[in-house]
Amino acid sequence: MKSKVTNEDVAQVIDKCAKGISDEIECQTIIAQSSMLRAERELIESFNKEQLALYRQYLEERQRYYDVVFQKHKALK
Repeated sequence: MKSKVTNEDVAQVIDKCAKGISDEIECQTIIAQSSMLRAERELIESFNKEQLALYRQYLEERQRYYDVVFQKHKALK
């Protein structure tokens, strides 16, 4: 005798698959972020004083850009 598959059964399988995918993406994100931060630290340690000053200026300008973008998205919601 065949057992019926309910919508709830299907939803549970989909939920389980989605959680597995989400967990894998989260793991890969953590690994990528760690690699990026390590590479950035190594880059910064190789800078001379002039390059370090330029990098700080870049970081300030990048933050200003992200602040404007954040405000734009916040206003659109």
